[in-house]
This record gives sequence, structure tokens and C-alpha cells, in this order.
Amino acid sequence: MLKFFSKTSIMVLACMLASNLWAQENPDKPKRPQIAYPIFLDTEDNPAWAAYKVKVVPSMFLVDRQAQIVKQWIGEANWTEVESAVKELLAKS
Repeated sequence: MLKFFSKTSIMVLACMLASNLWAQENPDKPKRPQIAYPIFLDTEDNPAWAAYKVKVVPSMFLVDRQAQIVKQWIGEANWTEVESAVKELLAKS
């Protein structure tokens, strides 16, 4: 899927809601997994979960150039559906 996004004008970003989650779940593995896109750490004073009304993790959003959420997935995403939604959004722009 990341290969598909790399051929478009889509930017993939992630926001980690709990900055120490990896360390909590993997105390014997201090290194974080290698991920090919930026991951932002959530802030305590203006948390992303509150701003985007995230009630389930993982949650994923498709955001257009005007910073409007055009599609949201809760839980594990169906990547065929994600790819279709991205193609549809790209066709509109």
C-alpha cells in the first residue's frame, strides 16, 4: 500500500497516541520498528484523540487538500477500500 501512495501526491503520516506504548508492550526490545513514514507524537495539552474524536485504536483518516476529513476507518482497515477511496479523491483533485 505504501508503494501505491508513493506514486501519488498523497502524504502518509501517523500520530502515536501513547508515546511510550512500544516500550510498554516490548520492554525487552528498546528499539521501535522501522516505519517508512513520519510518526508524530500526540500532545497532552491538545490531544489528537480529542480533536478527531478517536474512540478506537487504530483509526485512520483520509484528509483532502483543504484539511477536511473525507473518509474514516475504525479498527483494522480494508486496504482495497482505502486504495479505492484514495483513487476517488485523487480523481476529484
